[in-house]
Amino acid sequence: MAMIMWVGGLGSKVLFPNVKPDQGTVLMMSKLLSPFWAAFGMVGILAAIMSTAAGLFLIVAVSIAVDIYHDTIFPRMKSPPPKEVLERRELWMQRVLIALPGFVGFLLACKPPPFLTALVWMGIGLFTGSVIPPMIVGCLWKGTTKRAAKIAAISGFILYIILLIGFGAWKGVPLFKVPWAPAGICTIVSTVLVIFLSLLTQPMDKAYLDRGLAKI
Repeated sequence: MAMIMWVGGLGSKVLFPNVKPDQGTVLMMSKLLSPFWAAFGMVGILAAIMSTAAGLFLIVAVSIAVDIYHDTIFPRMKSPPPKEVLERRELWMQRVLIALPGFVGFLLACKPPPFLTALVWMGIGLFTGSVIPPMIVGCLWKGTTKRAAKIAAISGFILYIILLIGFGAWKGVPLFKVPWAPAGICTIVSTVLVIFLSLLTQPMDKAYLDRGLAKI
């Protein structure tokens, strides 16, 4: 299943060399399959897109309401609301904030990039260049520290935004107009930072690490 889009993309490039790659698979289905099977395949693609988009919208809304508001802002309040009020606020925030990524997606769709793959990799590259290096290093090396992981992830996040938006979109540097180069650079920077800073910061408690390994 993972190879279907790759094979379809290569086949569409051979059969329809002048068509945009993003439209190649759909065009192959409409030209080479019967109307029933072409419609069946297109409905399947549309359903996959809708389900993925809906899941991502929900994740963004829940992350803001739970991770940012409940776990970060709420514990620091001087006079926190009762639990019932907090739960109602979180539910209300999730219902309202789910429209936020939809609106951002609408703005992006008004002027899409030449290839949709680049748009998808804007998010994947941000995650790859910020969060993934500390996660992988932390899984492989017990010397990773909490502070080093946070600094490396935040640094990779900020650097990715600067390279892709600052140098790519605003300055027009060709290398950074697509997200692959910023993602690669930020991955290297974040990996080096988490290793280097772990050697300079206070190591984590050995008993804590042993408990975590025991659970695994």
